[in-house]
Amino acid sequence: MLQNYRMSETFFIYVLQTVSALLFGGLAFFIKGINARLDENGRRINSLEVTSAKTESENVTLFHRLDAIENKLDRLLEHRLK
Repeated sequence: MLQNYRMSETFFIYVLQTVSALLFGGLAFFIKGINARLDENGRRINSLEVTSAKTESENVTLFHRLDAIENKLDRLLEHRLK
């Protein structure tokens, strides 16, 4: 009877260790997946920020060029009207 109790206790400990290891492995895999998605999203956001900064810089340059063209057209119209 005592031997059956020890065997049952040993089996229970073995099962508990196995379940704990599986849960720990599953949790680690889940955390790894979340970390991978965060890294991917971070790279995507960085790419979007670079593209946005580039577009903003191009817009500023374009507006400066358009202002210069507008000033030239204004001067031409003023000379025509005189």
